[in-house]
Amino acid sequence: MGRPRKYTTIEERKEAAKRASKRYYSRNKDDINRLRREAYREQHPKRTEVQMARVRERDEIAAAEGRNPATWIARARALVNRSEVLVGPLPRKYLDDLCQSIFSTASSAPTPPTLATTISQFSRLQKQSGQCEATVLDVAGAGDDWKEVRTLVKPIQDILLSLEEIETITTTLGPRQLEEEWSGGSLHYQSVWNSSTAPAERC
Repeated sequence: MGRPRKYTTIEERKEAAKRASKRYYSRNKDDINRLRREAYREQHPKRTEVQMARVRERDEIAAAEGRNPATWIARARALVNRSEVLVGPLPRKYLDDLCQSIFSTASSAPTPPTLATTISQFSRLQKQSGQCEATVLDVAGAGDDWKEVRTLVKPIQDILLSLEEIETITTTLGPRQLEEEWSGGSLHYQSVWNSSTAPAERC
């Protein structure tokens, strides 16, 4: 008498074959994938060579651009343009308007919700501008290119410092204290963009 059949229907045999195939693939998937890649390269040699050449070319271009100070100077300029989109071309006017909007409200009023958002946006800009400055210093030294980047991105740093100062004074000491500081001209941005330079200032 023969051994009883383990699977009696075609569907059972198909399901058993699928499970066996999955187990085999799970145990040998690295070898299977390697053989597939090798077979593909043998069948499409020119295509893969062209693709690899394009990848190498892109990598070489990216590396060359990354070592070119002009690339990072252009990026710094782009960051300045983005900062102007946020606060306009006259930082002092924006910050004056912000302060007046805060201390013209009730003494217990919180800082505008947009202030926290703007601080977050300028924090990202400062981080990116710092990368520009550090990269140019690394590839070109402390020469004219580095000085140009520093000059370009300094307003971004000053605006961020000013926004953080306004937020700190308002949340810890209140809008009335902010008004006193503003009236006395002792806020950071008031010394950076004083009245004599305000008409010609640009971020």
